[in-house]
Amino acid sequence: MPPVRKAAIALVLALPVLAMWLAAPEVPAGANGQTVSIFDTVQGPYRVEVRVSPPTPRVGSLHMSVVLQSTVNMQPVHDASIWVRAIGPAPDSLLVGPVNAEPTTELLNWYDLNVALPQDGEWSFALDISQGEDSTIVEFPVLVSSGGVNWGVVVVFIAALPMLVSAAWYLRHATAGRPARRPARRRRRGRSG
Repeated sequence: MPPVRKAAIALVLALPVLAMWLAAPEVPAGANGQTVSIFDTVQGPYRVEVRVSPPTPRVGSLHMSVVLQSTVNMQPVHDASIWVRAIGPAPDSLLVGPVNAEPTTELLNWYDLNVALPQDGEWSFALDISQGEDSTIVEFPVLVSSGGVNWGVVVVFIAALPMLVSAAWYLRHATAGRPARRPARRRRRGRSG
């Protein structure tokens, strides 16, 4: 294979990788590699941080992590029970939950849950945090956008088009010199009578 052809194939194969790298959003990754912080407050005996994925909440599934830390000794809180509920925007004011946030195995003071948000607009979230006999409620808003075009997927698809065209061209020229296969004819055997 000539070096020019090798270089062209390498370039065509590198284009989708480059497109995915350019399309990837620059979002600070959380400790679990997936979430970004959207809310941080001190309420009662807790420092509460709420993290979500995707970074811009939109209609559909939302992954949420609640990180708890004691304000008394700044230690992680790993023995709490957290229930999360959300009320959607008017006029429907849909209720989601309550959903139990499960503690993660890697980071004991991280509590994870997934909720399905069927409507765009400003949702009002409430965390009900219980530890022993104590209970604390933390409320915060989350702006949910409607779905939209995933530009990363579009860019990757456009970048992959040259590779698909070149592969089709190569296959066409590689098989052009070969004769077409014809189905074998069956011979009829005559009956002798």
